Amino acid sequence: MAVYAVILSEPNEGAWKKLSDQYPAPYFLNATAALVAPKGTVLTSDIAKVAGIGEDGSVVGIVCEIISRGGYHYQDLWEWFRKVDE
Repeated sequence: MAVYAVILSEPNEGAWKKLSDQYPAPYFLNATAALVAPKGTVLTSDIAKVAGIGEDGSVVGIVCEIISRGGYHYQDLWEWFRKVDE
């Protein structure tokens, strides 16, 4: 399943709520960054639209597809990736 990073220029609870409602179990890295794993085929622009990024300038951010991953992070992130990969 594809994983996307959503990075906002500043915290926005409304954007996170919309993403959580549309895409189950996002992983929140901090107040301005999250990972989502939509089921099916979506475009980065679809995810940006759900979050309200760019629509009227009220939410400034970017969505990037993660095509590879590696590094060192807390165990709960790796568990989230494992669930996504199932």
